[in-house]
Amino acid sequence: MYIFDDAVDEAGEIGFDFRVPEGWSEFDLSSDGLAARREETLRHLADDPDRQQAASEVFTTAGHTLDRATSAGLIAAAGVCDRYEDGYFMANVTVFSCAVPPGRHLDPLDMVGHLHPPEHQTPGQTWLRTMLAELPEIGPCGRVIGVAEHRETDDVALRAVVTHTAVPVPNSGKRLLVSCTSPNIEQVDAVLDLFDAITATVRFRRR
Repeated sequence: MYIFDDAVDEAGEIGFDFRVPEGWSEFDLSSDGLAARREETLRHLADDPDRQQAASEVFTTAGHTLDRATSAGLIAAAGVCDRYEDGYFMANVTVFSCAVPPGRHLDPLDMVGHLHPPEHQTPGQTWLRTMLAELPEIGPCGRVIGVAEHRETDDVALRAVVTHTAVPVPNSGKRLLVSCTSPNIEQVDAVLDLFDAITATVRFRRR
């Protein structure tokens, strides 16, 4: 359970957790967790110095990326990559903690606009729709769903099914942005249903 350092009520500190389907991996975002994976990988490659060096460089890059993401508010992540007869199913869920300026309402579109800028979308092939989602024990939350593109370069665009849900943190000026993505755009409806089910497991608890 993640504990918010600035959200407390008469019942104690406020934290949150969520559940993912069986077979998904919940990622350790701490530097210790990454260091442990690096040590294990390098140990397995001890007999191949070239691959060991390459792996070390990958983990160095991953460490920098993780530092930037956690500095931007990333507090939890999970994902899956399953192989089936007709291909792979890949998906992930990330949770960001976002501060809301005093006196302002944070629309979910404002939160995801920098992720999927309109000028980077392909008309007729990508779409985003805003809606209200009723989360159990939480209530109505702003949500954006659709198929969006993220441009790696001017010539390379990655298209994915996305669900972004803005969840208010009790007794705090923060929102959780629960973002689910999958490149399996051939199964849009099924993937959106899965993302809805995962987001519905978000719970705030007291410690």
